[in-house]
Parts: sequence; C-alpha cells; structure tokens
Amino acid sequence: MVSSYFPTSINDLKAGNRKPPLPFLNGDLYTNMNHTLWFLPNVASCFAMRNLLREFQNTFYHDYRVIVCAGTKAGIGLQALPPVEKAMSHPDPLHCKTISLTCGKLTTGVTVRPWTGIFMLRDTSSPETYFQSAFRVHRLGRLPIATGCILTRRRY
Repeated sequence: MVSSYFPTSINDLKAGNRKPPLPFLNGDLYTNMNHTLWFLPNVASCFAMRNLLREFQNTFYHDYRVIVCAGTKAGIGLQALPPVEKAMSHPDPLHCKTISLTCGKLTTGVTVRPWTGIFMLRDTSSPETYFQSAFRVHRLGRLPIATGCILTRRRY
C-alpha cells in the first residue's frame, strides 16, 4: 500500500532531529514569540482567524490579545498603529502577548518594535512584499521600557 504522503514521510525520517523547530512548540523560540504579525491573504481571512483563535478549544491562544489590522475599521496608514501599540504596552511589552492579523496594513514603512516574529500565511508572488513584511520584525534586539532599553535574549 502506497500512501500519497510516502515521499514526505521518507524525507521526515531522513531529516530526523535536523528538522526546523516549530515556533510555538520549541521552548527557546516560544519564549521569544510574545508579539507576532500574521500576514493573511485578505480581510475576511483576518476576521476568520481571529474568530478561530477565540474558540473555546484553542486554549493555547487565549493568553494572546488578537488585534485585527485589516479592513476599513482599522484605519488608513498609520491610523492602524495605535491599537496595536496599545495592546502591546499593557502592562508592558515583556509581560503580555499579542497576535496582529493583517493582510497588508503595517507591513511597509512601519516598524513595530515589540514584534518578534512573522507568519506568512499567504502566497506572495512579489519579492518586495515578502521582504518588506519580513523586515517589519527584523530589528535590533531591544525593547523600550520606562527605564530605558533592555536587550532581548536571542534573535532568530
């Protein structure tokens, strides 16, 4: 009996421990993923993902504040930024967790300092879109706090 997943299974067995870790399953990565940007295909998928993350059985994500940065209600341009910053600063960026859902807002020209990871949950044919989005979360490992700056443990 040959499964349609047979080639994938063989590759998984060959990779063994060399497979890349999943961010929310790996302890080292998980502790550094307090604030993430999830890049989705469209506005409807952002609201659908928010609803999915809020469902009763998804208890893992109940610790996260989910912010939808998509659609007309989120604002145009920089108007979408204050709700994200407000959610991340309560009580402070090191002791809260957020997931920002977007389909394009806040992915060019804006750096949100507490973001530590991005999940590209869409197919992009444009290298510019990919790099602009990826570098929104790529910055020096510093988070501002009331008493100055602190260095985060690791950058991935």
